[in-house]
Amino acid sequence: MKNTHHILSKISALGRILVLIICCSGNIFSQSIPQNFITKLSDTSHFKVTLSPVDRLNSKSLDFSPCFFKDKIVFVSNRNSDNQFDKRVNAYAADLYSAKLENGIFSKPKLMPKNLNSKYWEGPAVFNEQSSKLFFSRNAQDENGRIKDQDGNTWMHIYEARLVDDKWLDVKPLRFNMDDVNSMHPTLNRDGNVMVFSRSEKAGSDNMDLFFATYDNGFWSEPKNLGASINTDYSEGYPFLKGDTLFFASNRTESRGGFDMYYSLYNSDKGRWEYAVPLPEPFNTFEDDFGLILSEDGTTGFFTSNRNKESKDDIYYFALNQFKPYSVEYLLSIVDADTKLPISKAGIYVFPLNADGTLTNQNIFDTKLQSTGDSGFEMKYTKKAQVQVGDPQKLSNEAGEVKMEMITGKNYLVVVNSNEYEMGYKNISTDPNGIPFLQLLLSKKKTCRVVAGTVLDRKTNQPLSNVLLSLSTDASKKDSTFKSDANGKYTLCVPNENTYKLRVGKSGYLDFLSSVNLDEKHDAVALPDIYLEPFQSTIQTEKVDSGSVLTLENIYYDYNSAIIRKDAAQELEDLAFILKNYPKMEIELGAHTDSRGPDWANDRLSRLRAENAKAFLVQKGIEASRITTIGYGETKIKNKCINDVKCTEKEHQENRRTEVKVLKLGNSKQ
Repeated sequence: MKNTHHILSKISALGRILVLIICCSGNIFSQSIPQNFITKLSDTSHFKVTLSPVDRLNSKSLDFSPCFFKDKIVFVSNRNSDNQFDKRVNAYAADLYSAKLENGIFSKPKLMPKNLNSKYWEGPAVFNEQSSKLFFSRNAQDENGRIKDQDGNTWMHIYEARLVDDKWLDVKPLRFNMDDVNSMHPTLNRDGNVMVFSRSEKAGSDNMDLFFATYDNGFWSEPKNLGASINTDYSEGYPFLKGDTLFFASNRTESRGGFDMYYSLYNSDKGRWEYAVPLPEPFNTFEDDFGLILSEDGTTGFFTSNRNKESKDDIYYFALNQFKPYSVEYLLSIVDADTKLPISKAGIYVFPLNADGTLTNQNIFDTKLQSTGDSGFEMKYTKKAQVQVGDPQKLSNEAGEVKMEMITGKNYLVVVNSNEYEMGYKNISTDPNGIPFLQLLLSKKKTCRVVAGTVLDRKTNQPLSNVLLSLSTDASKKDSTFKSDANGKYTLCVPNENTYKLRVGKSGYLDFLSSVNLDEKHDAVALPDIYLEPFQSTIQTEKVDSGSVLTLENIYYDYNSAIIRKDAAQELEDLAFILKNYPKMEIELGAHTDSRGPDWANDRLSRLRAENAKAFLVQKGIEASRITTIGYGETKIKNKCINDVKCTEKEHQENRRTEVKVLKLGNSKQ
């Protein structure tokens, strides 16, 4: 696509027009891709690819982006010299053409109807499954011609049309088009209710990303970016949907040529396409390759390339045929390293490796080279902290065995995980002539002890769920935190120490503190039941946010005293629980006095009250750096009881209070 890409670069710079692409209906949800098609397409070492240019469609001009329409192929070409000659790019504008396929031979290409082709640039088309609707790219235009900004720049929009009695009617732009932003390259799923297309992320940008929109109740939704798993800082375009697979082209840094073709499978659990994989030779070359489409059964298709340097972009046909065994079945045996007994229900994860031995998904493992001591090195994999790899792909059976089918000639990392064992790794280089049996020895975990128990309500004797338990030792720098399940039960895996400090807390209950001594002879210990004492809190936390003020209604003080009363301690217990539930929360403790006594004395007394409340929270395990204290004295009286006003003791006590202002919230653990 060198010539086309050169032209499009110029158009993009002058008018931000990218006229290329794509194709036809596919389907993410209701149609699955033909079995083994991706396997065939992505591993041409085991499947023969028959490939040839389609001479009946190609000309000496640009011919690209074919699309299926009934018994025809619709494509884009600028062979029509009656169109406007664009001096900016030294080429005629492109039109939509169609050619009928009969007995394996294409008829002479014909222009599509005039209302679909203007004298300006028309781009590729996509038809819905019923062939009753058409979506295509074209220069944004009105009755006066192309729409331009004050600098003469133009842009591409997506238009639609309806087929009524063999005539295309109601040609109009889609509502989500935006001035000064290119929207183009539409493709549809089989149901016609999902559109993927290419759009410039920002007005005036040359780089394109893939977006999608959904159709509901007669309207297309606001487009959304497909995200970083598909889009890069370079251009992505030319999408084509086939079943749960998205094909597209990109000129990202790892491309062999200018544009290469990629595919990505839809992950229904995550609701997105991910892990873009490049197609191999002969699909991708050192030239531009783009715009792949597939037949219904996935065995044949078309794409565009400028690999024939004697001409510009041409349309190519391909067919796939298997010619030798493709995969090999391995039997993996998982065994206890000490007892040599099989390990059942072990989770098996299989990760493909790149050619250099690194993992395709670097988010899961860190890799490093480690000396083997004999002038060699081996690749070591370390699971990153707090990274979930998801559910295992398979589980070992009662015999500790699992069967895995793998592509021959490929390298894999097999990861085995079982609760009682250290995680195990095995590198596999598949060989159809090798021994298809592997054994992996797992060692028992010895880094922690299992502590289990139950948390109950002292008054009702009912189990308490979602209770926060924190276990620490003098040696550990960070607490181990866990929560009880729906039955009030908890299981903690703690460091190999003998003495622990256990803190248990739940909103509406007093904290439980205890020292736990474990017998070093046992790896698992059942603790006595823990009973939490309930109390009624007046702190309202339903709408806690930064800037919120929580009044601790029960933190009152005796006159001229900074000592925390027993009833006030319950409120501070609840505040401590809130702070533990929001580990990033920072607060201001503001203490207040009544109006009796000298102002200076009340200022000093309020500061002391705030500091005492802070000391209480620090004793409960809250970092001092998260708490700011202020003594307001008698400057913020809540009622009528200012200086020289006679009030009851109860009214004065209302002013002797502590308030909490949330300075920074953070996320909740709940």
